[in-house]
Amino acid sequence: MSAPVNPFGHVDIRVTSREEVELLAAVVRSAGGRITSGPKVYPEYRGTYFAVFFEDPSGNRLEVVYRTI
Repeated sequence: MSAPVNPFGHVDIRVTSREEVELLAAVVRSAGGRITSGPKVYPEYRGTYFAVFFEDPSGNRLEVVYRTI
């Protein structure tokens, strides 16, 4: 396995609904990905911040997030 390619922490992917976050979390799980947190609301970021954090097979950290402005 190579070292993660993202030196900045993680990459976030914004989606348009909480359901999309849940769906992508299920896809990550079914593909054998490692969920590190969530999916859940993160009020410390913003009351409507709903996200899942996970790692890809290379160890890169990713986030799928839904939030309102």
